[in-house]
Amino acid sequence: MTEYSHLCAICGAVNPQLHHVDENSENNTPLNLLPLCPNHHLTDQHNPTRKIGSGRLRLFREHKDPAILKPQFEPLYRRLTALGTSRQDFQTLYDVVRDFLAFVLHLKMGEYYSGRFEKLIQPTEPKYVSRWEPRGDNSPATKEQAVLYAQLANRINDSSVEITNLTVELLRYQNWPDSTSRPN
Repeated sequence: MTEYSHLCAICGAVNPQLHHVDENSENNTPLNLLPLCPNHHLTDQHNPTRKIGSGRLRLFREHKDPAILKPQFEPLYRRLTALGTSRQDFQTLYDVVRDFLAFVLHLKMGEYYSGRFEKLIQPTEPKYVSRWEPRGDNSPATKEQAVLYAQLANRINDSSVEITNLTVELLRYQNWPDSTSRPN
């Protein structure tokens, strides 16, 4: 409560309730607690029928950037989390990476950040750098694709913190409207 001056972490309202980010009321570690007004504690400000996702609240708790809770962040957040989930094959993982990079390109400062993300993710072994795109012939995975998949998955895993931090940094350049204000 002291960290947020006894105010709602999202809107600054007085008399907040303590929200357990992981929704486990027995987990009272400081990083799992977030003071929220009754409105934000129960619902997401742009969709009153849906709670704020615990993953987004954790990200907000860590970075304290209100843009994380804006509805415009949701499509980028879904793509960011898709990068961290396990994939069954190189083609699927490659498609997730390409979708993330293409989406970022359409945001303000997207060209710069897409390039940064690609440098973090692209395989580094010289013999694979120029041909890390899948062949598209739908043939069974080759040994080369298995190596590429492992490299790509490892690069994403090893860079996950930096990818997340860059994604939050990218939010600062977006001119999204304030979702807490309502029309009269």
